[in-house]
Amino acid sequence: MADEKTTKRQMTTYILSRCDLKSLSSGKSDAHAHHAGVQMIAKYYEHPDVRAYIEDGNTEGADHFNTTITLHATKAQIETVVGTAKAIGFLGDLVIDPSYPYWADREVAEVNGLTWVAESGDNVLLLRRELSFGWILGDRNDPIFKAIVANLKLKDFNKLLYVEK
Repeated sequence: MADEKTTKRQMTTYILSRCDLKSLSSGKSDAHAHHAGVQMIAKYYEHPDVRAYIEDGNTEGADHFNTTITLHATKAQIETVVGTAKAIGFLGDLVIDPSYPYWADREVAEVNGLTWVAESGDNVLLLRRELSFGWILGDRNDPIFKAIVANLKLKDFNKLLYVEK
């Protein structure tokens, strides 16, 4: 972990948004990012790292939140990053929606015997179980924690705010 004598701890949540899921619109993405945060707090609230994340944020003037950075990742990358983080002692989890909505061609749905929940013209709304996001929590000054996400890019909407080098 980072040497606290020389580097200030910066507890950070990296949320990993699927970039290979065409049906993940910006609105769905926002909702699933929220799911990731709620999952972290609800499942791990008593964990010392979650407490430190909240306390550090409060110290900096935030109201019970702290730095969160959204990165783009494929499903395989999310599974690898979260699995690696957990294996070496960081907190992390997968966000799996049990009823992820997506539109499909009615004919394709009929041929495959699928049941839809809504329809619009030639398209029908279907539901499936889907991994949409993942997240990890740690000190972003920790070189091991940083290395876990080093090859992932900021999610596109962040490019309006930050310049990647």
